[in-house]
Amino acid sequence: MPNFVDNYGLMHRYNNQTVTEREKTYVVIKKDRNIVCCYDPTTGLYAFPDNDMVELKHEPTIQFSITANICEDGKFIKEKQHYLVFDVNGAEIENTPLQWCTIDDVLVNAVNFDATQKSGFKNFLVRVK
Repeated sequence: MPNFVDNYGLMHRYNNQTVTEREKTYVVIKKDRNIVCCYDPTTGLYAFPDNDMVELKHEPTIQFSITANICEDGKFIKEKQHYLVFDVNGAEIENTPLQWCTIDDVLVNAVNFDATQKSGFKNFLVRVK
C-alpha cells in the first residue's frame, strides 16, 4: 500500500480510493547556489514554477522525470513530474512572482518547500553540480 504526501509533507495512506494520474512540468532555473522559486502566500510554501509560469526559448541543460504519489484536496494522485533544468549564469529576474532562493535554505528547511516536489529537488541535486 503506497504512501501519498501532501504539500506540507504529511503522509496519507491509500484507502482504496481511486487514484488519478496526471503529468506536470516544472522549470528549475539554477544560478550558482540559487534556484528560482515561486512563493504561495496562501500556503506559505515555496515551489518550482510550473511550465505555464516560465517560458524559456533555450534548451534545458538537463531534464529528468520522476513519479510522485500526492494527496491533494483528499484525492490520491500519481503524478509524473517532468523537470526542465536551466543552469544560467547572468540571468536576472524582475517584476515576476518568482524569486531566488538558496539551495542551502531549501536543504535545511529555512524556507518551507512544497513536499510534493522534494523528490524532484533531491534528484535535481544529484544531477546538477
